[in-house]
Amino acid sequence: MSFFSCSNFPKAPVMRLLSSELVRWFTLCGLITMGCLAVANPRLAASLSAPFANGQACGGDWSIALRFDDLYDVTAGHGILVAVGASGTIQTSLDQGATWTRHYNDVSNRAWFEGVAWNGSLFVAVGNTIVTSPDGVTWTSRDTADAGYPLLRDILWTGTQFVAVGNTHDSAGNIALMLTSPDGVTWQRSDIGKTVDYFVERIAWSGDRLVVTGNDYQTSTVILTSTDGVTWNHRSLNTLMVIENLVWGNDQFVAVGTNYEDNQYSILTSVDGATWMPRRSDGPAYGVTWDNNRFVATAYNRMLTSVDGVVWTSSNVNVYNTLSSVAWTGQQWVSVGVGGTILTSANARDWTRRDSAIVKGGLEGITSNGQQFVAVGFNGTLITSSTGLNWTPRDAGGLNGLFDVAWGNNQFVAVGYGQNVLTSPNGVTWTPHTLDGSSYYLKGIVWSGSQFAAIGYEYVNGGNAKGVVFTSPDGVAWTRRNVNAAGLLESVAWSGNRFIAVGHNEDQPPTPLLLTSADGVTWSFSSTTDFSELYDIVWGNHLFVAVGSNRSNSDFSILTSADGVTWTPRQSGGSVNGITWDGSQFVAVGYGAVLTSPDGIAWTRQDTVNAFLNEVAASDNQRVAVGSIILHSDCSGGDDPATTLITHYYVSILRREPDAGGLAYWQQEIADKQAQGLDVKPVFRDMAAFFFFSPEYLDRNTPDEEFITNLYLTFFQREPDDGGMSFWLNQLAMGVSRNSVMADFLYSPEFTHFMEGLGF
Repeated sequence: MSFFSCSNFPKAPVMRLLSSELVRWFTLCGLITMGCLAVANPRLAASLSAPFANGQACGGDWSIALRFDDLYDVTAGHGILVAVGASGTIQTSLDQGATWTRHYNDVSNRAWFEGVAWNGSLFVAVGNTIVTSPDGVTWTSRDTADAGYPLLRDILWTGTQFVAVGNTHDSAGNIALMLTSPDGVTWQRSDIGKTVDYFVERIAWSGDRLVVTGNDYQTSTVILTSTDGVTWNHRSLNTLMVIENLVWGNDQFVAVGTNYEDNQYSILTSVDGATWMPRRSDGPAYGVTWDNNRFVATAYNRMLTSVDGVVWTSSNVNVYNTLSSVAWTGQQWVSVGVGGTILTSANARDWTRRDSAIVKGGLEGITSNGQQFVAVGFNGTLITSSTGLNWTPRDAGGLNGLFDVAWGNNQFVAVGYGQNVLTSPNGVTWTPHTLDGSSYYLKGIVWSGSQFAAIGYEYVNGGNAKGVVFTSPDGVAWTRRNVNAAGLLESVAWSGNRFIAVGHNEDQPPTPLLLTSADGVTWSFSSTTDFSELYDIVWGNHLFVAVGSNRSNSDFSILTSADGVTWTPRQSGGSVNGITWDGSQFVAVGYGAVLTSPDGIAWTRQDTVNAFLNEVAASDNQRVAVGSIILHSDCSGGDDPATTLITHYYVSILRREPDAGGLAYWQQEIADKQAQGLDVKPVFRDMAAFFFFSPEYLDRNTPDEEFITNLYLTFFQREPDDGGMSFWLNQLAMGVSRNSVMADFLYSPEFTHFMEGLGF
């Protein structure tokens, strides 16, 4: 067991009692009187449970450590290729896509780009804003014609004007929006429809009519056609298909996307935009274009080609990524996609990867062992960093998708898609271990102190998701546990005495899925109401905090529970994807935002960049958030170590920040000792005795288990292990006083080692 050995531990002298003069002085100063200390802030953290360097609360200024933003569209003009995407990403190439340059301008700091077009003299990029450039390097923001806060999904040049489509909102509801401009500079708004129940996706122009596609993402695909851009004919397809891209070529419209009724037929063709025919695609497709001789469509790890739009030929590109868009330069095909993927080809069959990003897909998980961060993601992305700033790619052994990683049992363990689990003692060299059964989507993993628990789901019975749980004492040998849970398990946490796994079912609308277990073997259902999907969960500050998406009220997308049974929604200001406890506060991330809370109840939201953030981790003074970008926050500035540790004692024992008089007293006591070259550990021992035997603490009537937990968190800044908790509870049951137990902690080798590690 990891607590200091008790079988041969020499008994320390009983903690000396406070001198009457010191007690009198503190009472007069109001430091341990009920009148002062009983007024505790219930929203302050009760304790810390991570290494000391994380003990200072840090809102932090977040900066971009690494960009590998998803690319959504690409176009060519005047010998220049321009690709645009998430987080305001703009990239250009002057050599047919062989090499690329990133451009970050003031206009793109909070931008999100979905489409880009060229009219012969000007590039226009659209998303949540409109920007223009004659060369792809220098960009200028343009007025969006009183469109409010639009999300423009697509843009094209008809030969006489730019046409951009998307959605915006007003007090009445959702609006299908079209903006037009003869020059890309001055824009005019004309609404396709008001208070609509669909979202506009793509647009194409045949020479005499516009076709716009949209989806409600539940029941229908919308097709809108117009010959003048003013009057629109509205149709619904007989199949639910999310159309990802649309083009006119060879005297027909070709639409590609995901057919949710039969994804083998995810290409549609139409000569008039009204009547559509499904074509076999053998899976979803995402981008499509026409080069006057053939169509080329992009998919996941595939390219599709067709001369007539009816019969399509598929070829693998050995890039396990979603390819969003494709363009023809006149000499080369260029395709872009998720994770900043860029491919080029002269024949649309043989493709060369051109992006140099060390991250080959979006990041899903991150952890730290105190010395190194390890982040994992799609396409076998596995990267490490000692600071969170400079990252090194590692070999994932051919695994395509990694979703989470944990540290425990002196090793990293990474889980993802397939039958393999990866382990590494250092984050550099990884070893695969095979699970029995079929392929799984393992989305979360946690170490309890004695075993790993990995959770996720598999698809059975023709495509239904079923939750799965595996446990392992060493990360090598894994045992599947029986959980009869329909749905997708996304994350798992350990509190010290129970696991909680969270996720959601596949109903429409979805509802949460919660499982609990004391041993990782036997799992039972828990429940919560008025929520939708749960994506992540963490234990900290004696509290489970789960985050996700609350479709009934997205402002309350955080749940808290002390016991894993009764859950309370907390205000978040939007959906939340990932969360961690850094030792002094919870840190959560969502789209374009970081949220912090000292107690899990009251949250502060900080906008960052327009990027997906999926997970966050803390180590020493560094915080790192990952997703479609890597953000970094340095919390090394702040109080000196003595003040930080004094504050920790107040928060951990008394559940409040230090008052000015008390803080000044202890600071002076420590300064006096240091000036004389004396050991300061006795000052902290005195402080502990004052606090633990003050009326403020004693009047809480803490049970023995909570008292022991407070000792571990205060003096060792870690949760008690099972063996240690049992030993000390037994000591108290046999009549050993709390004063003696506390003395054993304060004179233990672990306390001495811990304090010396802080420089005391």
